[in-house]
Amino acid sequence: NQNKAIAGRLSASPALGIDLGLSGHHGKYDNEGAHNLSIVALDLDIRRGPFQLIGEGAKVSADVAQAATLLAAANPTAESQMGFYAQAGYHFGFGAIRRYPESVFTSVVRWDRVDYDTDRDGDDEQAATLGLNMRPVEGTVVKADYSWTWTRGVGGTTWSLPNKLFSFSLATYF
Repeated sequence: NQNKAIAGRLSASPALGIDLGLSGHHGKYDNEGAHNLSIVALDLDIRRGPFQLIGEGAKVSADVAQAATLLAAANPTAESQMGFYAQAGYHFGFGAIRRYPESVFTSVVRWDRVDYDTDRDGDDEQAATLGLNMRPVEGTVVKADYSWTWTRGVGGTTWSLPNKLFSFSLATYF
């Protein structure tokens, strides 16, 4: 569409080692320019010595044109969604790998939650993760994580038994 969207981010650092942010977006998202999408997000990054706490939360509101089908009537697209994560980390073993003097290890505990439809019960999931990260250099990370994920179906009030997952990953940046 030919409509303009507005997006921005405000950031504040009220003290050394504390960064807070507020982000937003508002605009039309469909080809006809008839439906709005609004997103508001908060984030934080707090560092004290080897400890770090990071997190982010977001809320989405959308004007959704529901299709007139039986499938859409049974499972309509949500107009309001939200989610967040909070992660605590402990950095250790600085320079422990001789070949990489900038290397660092980080142990991580993380909690995630997503509600795919805030206007009704269920249709959400949450996860807990324990992890160990190793960075030989700042731009590269090797991760080993174990996570538990619980879900609730649309209209559900009880959480499923956890799905368990071990993951190993490598990421690098250029």
